[in-house]
Amino acid sequence: MSSWSSNANGDPIVEISFNSNTPCAIDSSTNYTSKIIFTCQKSTELGSPVMIRQQDCMYMFEWATPVVCSETVSAQGCSLKVPQLQYTFNLSALSGVVQVRCPSSSYKINLASARQ
Repeated sequence: MSSWSSNANGDPIVEISFNSNTPCAIDSSTNYTSKIIFTCQKSTELGSPVMIRQQDCMYMFEWATPVVCSETVSAQGCSLKVPQLQYTFNLSALSGVVQVRCPSSSYKINLASARQ
């Protein structure tokens, strides 16, 4: 299960919960669970989870990462630059017209081509 909210700065906070099939040693009627809270931390590497608390059969981790930060991306031609990830995606493989047919309409999509 996952959820999304934002902090006081408006940056997103993403939480993912995992439910294990392994019975808890403390209480065999419940299984181990874990929760990872992804928080925005700009200008860092992708980060890794850090355990912040263990309570009975539940483990809680925080993962500070730029991946969940609000981001302004820029596009030029078939390139999409994401400064926070320090990466430029080459979308040229998506160039060319693709026709999508629906029951009542037809759409033509060209994701990566020079503007005309």
